[in-house]
Amino acid sequence: MKGLILAGGKGTRLRPLTINTPKPVVPVANAPFLLYQIDLMRSGGIEEIILSLSYQPRKIEDLLKDGSDYGVWIRYAVEGTPLGTGGAFKNAEEQIDSTTVVFNGDVLTSIDLSAVIARHREKGAVATLVLTPVENPSAYGLVETSADGWVQRFVEKPGPDEITCNTINAGIYVLEPSVLNCSFPRCSSTRSLFCRSSWIATGSISAHPESISKSTRTSLRRNSPRHACPRARWIVRRWRRVRWWTRNRSSIRM
Repeated sequence: MKGLILAGGKGTRLRPLTINTPKPVVPVANAPFLLYQIDLMRSGGIEEIILSLSYQPRKIEDLLKDGSDYGVWIRYAVEGTPLGTGGAFKNAEEQIDSTTVVFNGDVLTSIDLSAVIARHREKGAVATLVLTPVENPSAYGLVETSADGWVQRFVEKPGPDEITCNTINAGIYVLEPSVLNCSFPRCSSTRSLFCRSSWIATGSISAHPESISKSTRTSLRRNSPRHACPRARWIVRRWRRVRWWTRNRSSIRM
């Protein structure tokens, strides 16, 4: 079991915080953001993590080094230009030889990864995708599913007349290496509501500190990898309930 964190973004919406600091290591509650994701993966039994980097990669490498200070082994896959989710997975292909948990680099969650991985294996899935409902779907890419859980299509930042659901990709996946050999959209899946958890996207600085709920602050205090949380300067965006669908896919195109 391995982990892959897609940490190559420039973080333009977080400027000026990201002018000299890569978005993945901008401090949140006195700890570089990536440490929350690394800590979550480690708690889920993942000890080998690949960081997919692009923007200012050396600063991240110098900070985290080989990961031994954080109880994991970190390796790096540097992209010349950002390749997107599928491209980053493909770029790290030589280092991926087993089931891999993939995080988008700006998602903060308290999800139980051990339970997710167990469900993925129980279903014999090629890919497991986490979806979450949002109040304003137009700001995200929608994931349309049929009544029995088949993924119908992905609609990127839809207009008002294109909104048919409110479920979006939460940026958390469990993938088998064979997913790289598949093609989409011919696929089959099984659907179940698996668990609920917190979910926060941290890609924007627009949220005001007072908008962060008490439960969010409590969770960050409890789960901070540095066990230190000041009461202000929260660089977080949203708090949502996460819904799980475990999918068996005969074909997926990255």
